[in-house]
Amino acid sequence: MDGAIRKAQERMDFVSRDMEALRECHMRGMALSDWNSAVNYARSEGRQEGWTEGRQEILALLKSGKLLEEIIRDYGE
Repeated sequence: MDGAIRKAQERMDFVSRDMEALRECHMRGMALSDWNSAVNYARSEGRQEGWTEGRQEILALLKSGKLLEEIIRDYGE
């Protein structure tokens, strides 16, 4: 582990002396942050969409006359 820390420190020292490399490092960090935000947003939207679709399916089953106990038995965990 000490070797990895030393290597990271050497890289940080190099980058901090080169303004262009420092800017690129900063831009890469911002891009990774943006990507993570987009992925988290998509996951959240997907969960919300799944929840909405699931509720619609259950309502359709109830409207068709299926009993709640049957729905739970057939589709529950």
